[in-house]
Amino acid sequence: MKKNVVFVDKQNTRFQIEFSYERCGDNSNIYFAFSGHGGGSSGQCDEKIVPANEAQEKLIRLWNEVHLKYPENDTQRDLLFNEVDELYEKIRGFEKERVEQKRIELFGQDFEDFLFLHQEVEAVSCIYGTDYLFSKTDCERIFAIMYAFDVSFVDAVAGLDYNGNGICFHMEWYGQDLYVGTEEECKDEMENRKDEYKELWIEAVRANNTERGFDDWFEDIVEQDWRSCLDTWDGYGDEVLLGNEYYYVLQA
Repeated sequence: MKKNVVFVDKQNTRFQIEFSYERCGDNSNIYFAFSGHGGGSSGQCDEKIVPANEAQEKLIRLWNEVHLKYPENDTQRDLLFNEVDELYEKIRGFEKERVEQKRIELFGQDFEDFLFLHQEVEAVSCIYGTDYLFSKTDCERIFAIMYAFDVSFVDAVAGLDYNGNGICFHMEWYGQDLYVGTEEECKDEMENRKDEYKELWIEAVRANNTERGFDDWFEDIVEQDWRSCLDTWDGYGDEVLLGNEYYYVLQA
């Protein structure tokens, strides 16, 4: 079992840490492992962390106490399970508070002002400890992911395979294949896949379900069913209002 958490330490250095419980044989034979990267280090990077709060301090302590060590008995194992899980949630909680406070300091309480001040995008990148300067469209896609999956800005960015060339409408996020964009972008994607629907139209004609030509039939599909066609999970996905425009997060 593995969990990942992203945070910024006291020196504003960004770290991504993996918590894992490794099973060897039966359930009683479990050890805990920590690894990550940040501060120019990877793997065992705990010595690079300058803790900004009690949760980060506890992370370093547990890292040194239980990393790659087997619990002495089932009771100790269960206690460690609970302690590590609670620590994971506390780190995420402190990070959420930090990001919110930084956002308020820079932009005030108004979310729309925060998101759509294009000239402040550089500041957005800086306060979240990211490595790249995000464009306004990049930020919109990131915020859509944040709201759809209930994660922080940092966690949303950490899941992207981002190379600084912009965040695409069709992306991979923590191994999930996603479409993240506006209704117009979603319909454009449907148009790109138009040829894939020709066989379905032929079947509909043969079954006397339509008398319309392919172009007209497909136009109706795009207008009425683009969402269910693009989202393979539940045919609906998530709808997020950013400013005056809806963004859609669909599992491709």
